[in-house]
Amino acid sequence: MKAQSDNKPGEFPQAYYEKIADDREGVFRHTSFQLEEKLCEAVMEGKKEDALAILRHINASGAKAILAKDPLRSAKNSVICTSVIVARAVIRSGVAADEVFALNDAVILKIEELNDIEAVLAYEEELLVLFVRLAGEHQKLAVSAPVQKALHYIELHLHEKLSARQLAGILYLNPSYFGTLFHKQTGKKVSQYILERKLNESLYFVRQKNFKISEIAQLYGFSSESYYISLFKKHYQVSPQVYRNKELKQG
Repeated sequence: MKAQSDNKPGEFPQAYYEKIADDREGVFRHTSFQLEEKLCEAVMEGKKEDALAILRHINASGAKAILAKDPLRSAKNSVICTSVIVARAVIRSGVAADEVFALNDAVILKIEELNDIEAVLAYEEELLVLFVRLAGEHQKLAVSAPVQKALHYIELHLHEKLSARQLAGILYLNPSYFGTLFHKQTGKKVSQYILERKLNESLYFVRQKNFKISEIAQLYGFSSESYYISLFKKHYQVSPQVYRNKELKQG
């Protein structure tokens, strides 16, 4: 089952939700996995000059992939893909996903406003600097390695049932110690963070009318459709169906 492709400007792109980062060849026709990993590492570490040098090397190694019939649309899609990949790298560095999504939304809005191919391609470096800066600012907060690993694991397993005890076991830490550490460094309990991430990302699928609410509940590891609806309503003050109807009406 695939979501519709008519994303709104500023919406986190459908490509993200379809795990575009796993399809490396769709971004740069000749980009090696190793180069892309180096780019992500530089972003995660907040190393601006290294990240820019790697991106320039990637772009110099071959033409951009053709991602649409219209050249301008193709360029925009390609740069949006870059944004998606580096956004995921910033999340892996431990930055709160909501904060990364907010920046990514702003970046996509900017890309959509540009009407010149050269301007779009030039903006790729600008957006890279923005994400590197965000990751670098997070590094200054000195989030510990265990918490970074936990955040990364959560992002990769949102479709599963997750718990603080489970994460503590994966990290070989005492559950109580891990829970305290996570709360101290993120400002949220582990269970709260996991729930908010699941609900936040599920919004995309709620907006797609070809997804049943029961399918979305199952996709994010909720025990039942009714349980998902109750949590959604508690968090957003409306049911998933009411939210969907409102979004479709506005769209």
